[in-house]
Amino acid sequence: MADNDFHGFQWSPPTCGRHFKLMPYAIVASDGPNGLEPSMWATLGRSAQALLPVIMRHVDERGMAYPGEGRLAAMAGLTRKTARQAASELEKRGLIEIRTRTSRQGRRCKSYRFKMLPGDEGILMPSIFIDGGNWHCLRPTSKSLAVALRLFAKPRPDLDPAFDDDLHNYGSWLDGDSEDWREYLEQRQFDFCNAEPGVLRDFSGIGSRTYSDALADLEEHSFIAPDPDRDDYWRVMVWPQYVQRVAYLNAKISGEGW
Repeated sequence: MADNDFHGFQWSPPTCGRHFKLMPYAIVASDGPNGLEPSMWATLGRSAQALLPVIMRHVDERGMAYPGEGRLAAMAGLTRKTARQAASELEKRGLIEIRTRTSRQGRRCKSYRFKMLPGDEGILMPSIFIDGGNWHCLRPTSKSLAVALRLFAKPRPDLDPAFDDDLHNYGSWLDGDSEDWREYLEQRQFDFCNAEPGVLRDFSGIGSRTYSDALADLEEHSFIAPDPDRDDYWRVMVWPQYVQRVAYLNAKISGEGW
């Protein structure tokens, strides 16, 4: 791709630290008669799935995002044309509102209003994976699966909010006044997911043929790792083991290869 495909956007080393956004649960799951059911995420097009977390990463406390189209496209791993089409799909599905504004330089540009603010709860979406280029490098189906894995991930493998007894419930450990809870959440490197493969496929909207390749791609790009102590668990990374090299990312979007 040529430089002007991204309006001059260039990757730079990430400085976001342990910054994250919360994706509203309702986008990915809904309550049904038999428990959780897949929601809108599983039915979105692959490009819309790639773009939504990138828009969310830029949303402020008022629900507004002002990234340039080239920045959105590059971070999502899309062309600008495909990013525009994906944004249009997200608007039609009621997730965002696209607005046109005039900048102080007298140029028209787009802004995005995210219409579903999550409040204090939602699916943890660490910004480092987007700012560091790891999201950009994923295959489309891997991005679909990444969000489903995060939906079912929990901070410790022994925690399950579906139980009320002290042995399994988050209980006092997740009390807002618990210093142990705050320290652990701020410092942890990964969460734990032991959702069944069929459930993950249903909630991500991908098929059985692409599931194994998507898992391998996520592992390669430091989104997940096998848990050495539990065969049926994945470690869903909160902090990646590595981010992409800036020179590599800029070579990719400039069409130079690597």
